[in-house]
Amino acid sequence: MNVAWQSFNTRDSKGVGAVIRDHSGSIMAAFCEEFPSSGADLPMAALALSKAMQFGLEAGFQKLVVEFTDSQIGALLTSKEDCFIELDEMLTQLRALQREFSQLSYHLVPRSCNMAAKTMAGYSKENNEPSFWLEEGPAFLLPIVIADLSF
Repeated sequence: MNVAWQSFNTRDSKGVGAVIRDHSGSIMAAFCEEFPSSGADLPMAALALSKAMQFGLEAGFQKLVVEFTDSQIGALLTSKEDCFIELDEMLTQLRALQREFSQLSYHLVPRSCNMAAKTMAGYSKENNEPSFWLEEGPAFLLPIVIADLSF
């Protein structure tokens, strides 16, 4: 599952996008949602990741490789140490979500390899509510997914 988030400064909101693909790169599911921005970037990135993981669970996926570009979130998720108060509650929620999966791993990827999820995050501002696709994605996503696979 590729996950990306994007700030919409003129709207004071953030968008999250996720694309779940199988081993051959075919789209299995896609998701996007815009939500109010109410804080620093790191907690908002953690919230976006939480929303994407929740989508993965609700779509029925028990085994996921989660790919994203934020090295700080990756380090915090794999750390055994406590972190500062602002993120502690969100990290607790993310770790609880982790336990819901039978298999879960995180991988950092370059932004250039995460364009499909980034496109979905941007698309979230076009909708008034969370949007999801199962066993496919929106038509505009296909060329981007194909380009992602070439990296």
